[in-house]
Amino acid sequence: MTDFRELELRLMDPAVRGNRAAVGVLLAGDFVEFASDGRVYGRDEILDLLAAEAMSGAPDRGIDDFAVRMLSADIALVTYRASARGKRSLRSSIWCKVAGDWRMVFHQGTPA
Repeated sequence: MTDFRELELRLMDPAVRGNRAAVGVLLAGDFVEFASDGRVYGRDEILDLLAAEAMSGAPDRGIDDFAVRMLSADIALVTYRASARGKRSLRSSIWCKVAGDWRMVFHQGTPA
């Protein structure tokens, strides 16, 4: 079975976040994020934001209460609690298998 926790942790890794190509491999072309500040971002905006964040120094991040619910053989709903800079949030991601590889198509962060 796919290690979705590892995929999520990769997206939290400052070395990955600062590398557009590395993040691009993990996000679907039609990726959308509902951010914890209420904004909606597309793939290109997220690539830009993550690259800028990596240059300013990414915060330590942690996750717990990690769960995966397979919605079909090719679609997974991932949920967890995240912490960064002393703030906690609830996170959800939808991963789809695209041409044999898992890509995140949706992500949402909600302050907790």
